[in-house]
Amino acid sequence: MERRAFMHNGVVFIAAAAIEAALDWRDAPAQASLHREGARAVTDADIDRLRQAGQEFRQLDHAHGGGYALAWLEQYLTTEVDPLLQGRYSDSVGRELFNVSATLTDMAGWMAMDAGHQGLAQRYYIQAAALAKHSGDTAYGAYVLGNMSTQALFLGETRTAVRLARSARDTGGRAIPHTLTARIAVTEARAHALIGDSHETRRVLRIADQAMEHSDPARDPDWLGVFGPAHYAGSVMHALRDLGDTAAAERQATTALNLPAGNVRTRGLHTVLHASVLLQRGDVDGAVETASPVQVAGIKSNRLNLRLKELTDRIVPYSGSAVVADYLEAGQRR
Repeated sequence: MERRAFMHNGVVFIAAAAIEAALDWRDAPAQASLHREGARAVTDADIDRLRQAGQEFRQLDHAHGGGYALAWLEQYLTTEVDPLLQGRYSDSVGRELFNVSATLTDMAGWMAMDAGHQGLAQRYYIQAAALAKHSGDTAYGAYVLGNMSTQALFLGETRTAVRLARSARDTGGRAIPHTLTARIAVTEARAHALIGDSHETRRVLRIADQAMEHSDPARDPDWLGVFGPAHYAGSVMHALRDLGDTAAAERQATTALNLPAGNVRTRGLHTVLHASVLLQRGDVDGAVETASPVQVAGIKSNRLNLRLKELTDRIVPYSGSAVVADYLEAGQRR
């Protein structure tokens, strides 16, 4: 428990480590064979059980935020996944085992990032990239690097975010589905927008748009099903808002909020983002009305809380309005 507390609170994000992991993923050779002689035989049933667990953890994350089930997933990795990696398996079973282990480890990284434990998240992402490399799944490795780019972007490490996104797209090549290309490219576009580079933002957004137009969800792997048109529209809205093109950003709102019922956290993130667009356009009352339901949702997401705080800070100058005053008072009671 003491070690876990240290990992949660005492480890910091290191941009150079993220770049090094991307280079390792690109250049290091994958293992020729994953055959292993251990005490416990690993079967297809074990792989299926891990995949089912991954689906359940993903649902908990989407509905309640990364802070809700992170400790459970960490325990699951220790007690269920690691013993299987130390077991006995053929090369083909080993590749499936490494692949599903990569997805669970990457999910732990995403939960840790969402919960605010950035150093811990980075460690999980680096491990997930290595597992994906050895499994031979280039597309999933690119997906992990895309998540690392998202983390760098969230932390304001914009140039690191760009380098990670470009590495993911360039190294993955044709192995990357169009949907994943769009996901990674729109993350890069958001980084350019934060830097203030309008030309690069719009150039990369065109790449992302073209990829999204050619995407075929029916042919995408299951792990990519979490990214759909609503998620894409939310990222485009974010990039356009940061560029100051609030009219174009607002046009993305309807699609960005057309999410499955279980995507509670993403709906909250997109709702507050939309509220910030309205505020930037001068619609203070509309911003308050839009964001108010998210204040009381109780989602355990550091990212969502920070986005709410950012919006609140922007609304404070309008506190002379009764509507704004009520909103600020409700926020203090959270």
